[in-house]
Amino acid sequence: EKYVPFLESLEKASHYYHTMLIPEDNETVFGKENYFVTDNNQTIKRDLEFYKKLSVSQFRILLIGLFECRDQDYISNKVFASFISSIAYNQCIHVLARSSANRLTSIYESTTRELLQLGNITTKRKRNESVNKIVTNFKKSMMSKMPNLEQLYDKDLCYTGKPYGELKNYEIKDHAMIRFILASVAEKKQVITSNRGNDGLKFIHESTIEHIIDRDTECNNVFSIGNMLLLERDVHKSVKTEEEKKEMYLKSRITMNNKFYEEYPSFNENMIEKRKEKILESFYNIVKEKNT
Repeated sequence: EKYVPFLESLEKASHYYHTMLIPEDNETVFGKENYFVTDNNQTIKRDLEFYKKLSVSQFRILLIGLFECRDQDYISNKVFASFISSIAYNQCIHVLARSSANRLTSIYESTTRELLQLGNITTKRKRNESVNKIVTNFKKSMMSKMPNLEQLYDKDLCYTGKPYGELKNYEIKDHAMIRFILASVAEKKQVITSNRGNDGLKFIHESTIEHIIDRDTECNNVFSIGNMLLLERDVHKSVKTEEEKKEMYLKSRITMNNKFYEEYPSFNENMIEKRKEKILESFYNIVKEKNT
């Protein structure tokens, strides 16, 4: 009998782990049916799917702790979603900067310990105070570990346009990071009148990668993230001329695409590197904002 609690905890952890790896729309999570398609929880699902493509394991101990605390109602769904999002953004920038694999491990471990101590607090007011303190300390710690912006400038993310099923593991990681970064920057630049509630910007995340200068063009950096944007599937057509591209981008609901030729009236291969740096700087500032 003394092993029963231990076995039960293992069973719960395995259930959390399965949800982390394969989040399904119709799944009941934290007692809520169809959890991932209610409220804004679709963003949580996208982040969990992104984790898997990153192939990083160091933060899983914190994920299990977060699932346990949400399941026990020690933290709100808003706090849970905020942690999930913060991990995604910070982990992305560290993978891009090629930080050491264990750079954030101590933060994940200490935060997990603090979260699991919430079960020892008996009043809701004191528990909420502790949650706020844990969140604040987590953000400060993540901010202190951020790489320098200059570390990102000599890095690049590339995608050749190869069908997804033919991608190697490192290409899947790059492809996922390109989509994540471009979607994050596009969300930030989206006009303020766009509906953001109930996953209103879902169309950005469901868009496909567009090479601005055609990928068949012979230039060295045509596969760089600096030559890419996200374009809705129903807008994305096979066009070649710049005039056709302009017309296609103007049809997009994504503000970043509508404004592209205002910012780059005559985009050419010499501008790809600068645009790459601008995208990475925008993403870097988004991560900093997440950590404040």
